[in-house]
Amino acid sequence: MKLSGGLSILSDTAGETGATYVNVHTPSLGHDACAGPAAWVADSQTDLPAAPYHPLPLGILGEALVVAKALRA
Repeated sequence: MKLSGGLSILSDTAGETGATYVNVHTPSLGHDACAGPAAWVADSQTDLPAAPYHPLPLGILGEALVVAKALRA
């Protein structure tokens, strides 16, 4: 998989240490704070008991599913 910038550094470092890098960035595209009900992170005006731009339950689930899939591969 071709990654850019910081993602490449993370992937390379994981490989050098024997760890597996799981890319959750690409699957999260389209789930940004402005995505309404599909958002994985809270926006800056959230009234939820979470800090702005922190994961919402849907985001936690989305990333967990991506990691689980990688673990099964």
